[in-house]
Amino acid sequence: MKIQSVIFLMLIILLSDQAFAKKPIRPNGYYITRSGDTIQGYLRNKESMYLIVKTENGKRKKFTPSKINGFNLAGREYVPLYLKEFKTKRFMAVKVKGYCTLYAYEHIDKYSLHAMGGVVGAMVEGGFKADNSGLYIKKADDENYYSVPHAYKPLKKFLIRHFEDNTELISNLEKVVKVEKVESLVIAYNKWYKYQRKTE
Repeated sequence: MKIQSVIFLMLIILLSDQAFAKKPIRPNGYYITRSGDTIQGYLRNKESMYLIVKTENGKRKKFTPSKINGFNLAGREYVPLYLKEFKTKRFMAVKVKGYCTLYAYEHIDKYSLHAMGGVVGAMVEGGFKADNSGLYIKKADDENYYSVPHAYKPLKKFLIRHFEDNTELISNLEKVVKVEKVESLVIAYNKWYKYQRKTE
């Protein structure tokens, strides 16, 4: 009877240890430190302002865009960029990479009025969303990046100004002047640019 009690007690201890054992962290991406090291972990992008990381050893870390070189979450690359509208850096998704790179501020819809403060904040946010689609482009030979407008007329002017060297693309703009089409336009522009470089 004593042996059965001891076995039963050991079984309970073993099962309770397994129940409270830490579940292994399954990485869903990695981040790149300022020194260039790549560290795997379970990542969460919090409103493009913070990267929350749980590493395989269970440690939890929180990074602002100034503290790391970028990260890759579920196969998408994110880099820190300074947004003049916020006067600070944000993590931006890289939607298209090439001679002309397209970045996206994914949390534009969650942009907080509270962060801006009251009525003035509401006015600033309204102006930001009216003028800014949350997309930005940067060409490899230009150190600046440019905010893609949301409204039809400013968007058309913007596209003509930035893609004017591709006359065919510009001539077809009437059909495609929508923010939703900007990604495909950047892809088409990059293909054209690559072809032009080969034929020069």
